[in-house]
Amino acid sequence: NPWVKWAASGILLGLVFANIYQARNTLNKTDYRNEPQFWQEIARELAPYGPAVGLTQDYGLRLTYWGGISIANWFTADEIQLRQASGQQVDFDQLFEEKTENANAFLVTLVDEYAKQEDLKHILDGNYPQVSSTPGVWLYDLRKTK
Repeated sequence: NPWVKWAASGILLGLVFANIYQARNTLNKTDYRNEPQFWQEIARELAPYGPAVGLTQDYGLRLTYWGGISIANWFTADEIQLRQASGQQVDFDQLFEEKTENANAFLVTLVDEYAKQEDLKHILDGNYPQVSSTPGVWLYDLRKTK
């Protein structure tokens, strides 16, 4: 029946446009104008330390794009759990040593994610000084111990 085809096409088009409209509204609600300045400020703070590891948004790509600095990426809690669920043994201390072997700093901008990783918090807060002056950013100097 041609009416069924037209009705199905209309419903499908309606769903597509509803998703597009929802994506548009989400993008309009989020203000990205401060992003370049924020990441450039972090890059200025991080520059004197040289190589770094980070638990940041978008795997550090915002820092690379707006700040011109690339950092090694630290795993999220979900990524660590996924490795464990797939049968991999995750020795946290060994992982920290491997990831920070050549790093002089550890950057945290994903505060909620950092709160989920008790082992990481224990190592960083217990052993390294926090040196960041930017609100919402935790920068640890891995060259010094407490």
